[in-house]
Amino acid sequence: FYWGYKPVDHATYIDDQRRYRDERAKSGDAAKLPYNAYQEDDNATLAKLGHIPQTTLKFQNDNFGNVLDDVYAKGGGTFANATTTIPDMLGPGSGGPANAAAGFASFHLNAGDFTHPIYDNPHRIYQFFAAQRLADLILMIRREPATKRDPINIVAHSQGTIITMLANMLVMQANEKPADCVILNHSPYALEKTAAEGMTPGHHQTDRARQQTFKNFCQLMATNARYGKGEYHTQAEIDELEGAICLSKTNSQWRKNKLYTRNNFGKVYNYFCPNDSVVSLLNVQGLGWRGVPHDIASGIDNLRQRVFCENGPEIGGSPLSVPFEMPALEKDCFEQDTLATRQYTFADVVVNGEQLPVTFRHQLQGAGSQYKYSIVPGSPDQDISFSAKATVIARTETDFKNISGAGFDSLQPGQELTPAELAMFAKKYGKPYTKGVVLGGGYNKTVQLIYEKTPDELQKEWLQSKQVGYSQHSSIVMSKDTPAKAMAFDLAVGICGAFDHENGEFWVKLLRRGDWRMKLNGLPRTVDYYNTGILNKADTKDYMNRPDDILPKGQYGVVNEYYHSTTVKPARHNEIYNTETPNLQWDMPKPLNV
Repeated sequence: FYWGYKPVDHATYIDDQRRYRDERAKSGDAAKLPYNAYQEDDNATLAKLGHIPQTTLKFQNDNFGNVLDDVYAKGGGTFANATTTIPDMLGPGSGGPANAAAGFASFHLNAGDFTHPIYDNPHRIYQFFAAQRLADLILMIRREPATKRDPINIVAHSQGTIITMLANMLVMQANEKPADCVILNHSPYALEKTAAEGMTPGHHQTDRARQQTFKNFCQLMATNARYGKGEYHTQAEIDELEGAICLSKTNSQWRKNKLYTRNNFGKVYNYFCPNDSVVSLLNVQGLGWRGVPHDIASGIDNLRQRVFCENGPEIGGSPLSVPFEMPALEKDCFEQDTLATRQYTFADVVVNGEQLPVTFRHQLQGAGSQYKYSIVPGSPDQDISFSAKATVIARTETDFKNISGAGFDSLQPGQELTPAELAMFAKKYGKPYTKGVVLGGGYNKTVQLIYEKTPDELQKEWLQSKQVGYSQHSSIVMSKDTPAKAMAFDLAVGICGAFDHENGEFWVKLLRRGDWRMKLNGLPRTVDYYNTGILNKADTKDYMNRPDDILPKGQYGVVNEYYHSTTVKPARHNEIYNTETPNLQWDMPKPLNV
């Protein structure tokens, strides 16, 4: 499943901002929000972002500076725009003073790693649209008579885990059956608000809302008709799989080892990594790093957890009965950035994932190369690093030369060099200086010479990169062992009619529907968004900053409850009671004069 973010063009942005300005004047807080991001088209700004004639890389930028691909799209959205809850996917993008401070550090305190610069961010409504699209994909399978009982598994990563949670709630809201099994990897979903998140704009979800929403999702998954019908598949089910040639009657382990036959329908797996330097950020601290503590997990019967940690317990051994504790840091092992992240100090997560046929130990990315990698030419990392360097690296060099007694006695302090004088210095020192100023006097007379780097020199400098460190935010999904030795045994196993339905054409339709880049996607509003950045107004865009108007509620829905939701106005002398007025979840954006 492929999703992402695309800003509108500048003209569409201006039209929508003007519409919002007029609507705000007439309707106040009832005004529908405008697009706040557009495809950067100012030549001077683009030049600062690395778009010089000599550039061989093909990338674009939005008006915040975020690097996009050559068609102004960004798969998975911008780096610093992940959320820790579901309602925030309908709220404003990450910004404010805390984001600005993190942005400064990402440019100037990065130890030479420019692959994760932090800019301001677009509205997060594109994440909600991704959840709508994933729900549509599930519904496409569930509403087709030949495939409605197909087992659906979702292996989700990072922000995709929160999109997955909401998508299944939307499917349930549409009165259809959700996915049969979900594996969450490196999830930023947070069960508690953090102090650092509290420093960002907006009113943030209460701990109760976060925890109850997660429980509601797990309860939704547990409605599966095959959940709780035995720990292992029945002989009749195995016969059916063999009869459909999904299992070999002679080479399969299913009749020899019950660990192969586990029934995972209706389960939720949380794969968490205490070494993850992204989900452990101070303003995130998601359950994909922290795990779900036992006081919450013990009340969720269908939740299973596995920990993927350097020098941690073997994965797939007998379920632990005691809480996991972070092993002591050993020499030459992976070390997190302790300034931006929280160290793992918990001892309240019970790793209850079932036993696996083959156990293994987790190996972090880059374990054999000091946890670093080289940027691959032509990769998104190269584009991002290139543009970030273009933003901050000086495009001039300054030399200071002593000229006392060197035949330049006539030059006076403060005097700018003439073109002829510059040419003399250029010839002497072998650099085409463009400006020179005389400083000091007497025996300390010097000249400040400024040299503008050539476009070719700039491109060469921006392309240079040191090896950069792995964040370990993908160490589970990029592991060669995890998919083969853990995920394969944690999925819901059954017969998929979708492969053969319509002579294979239905499967092709599913592949296209799941990829927002496909011209033959089959969902017009997806094609429109990828081509133009314009979201369907009635279905998606009008819900910007309005989660209560669209999110599923109730037993299997989202609890949208945020701190400081009301303002108390003290009773006046002739009144008995204080009055409470509701606060907006997020401030309305200020109208712009564009």
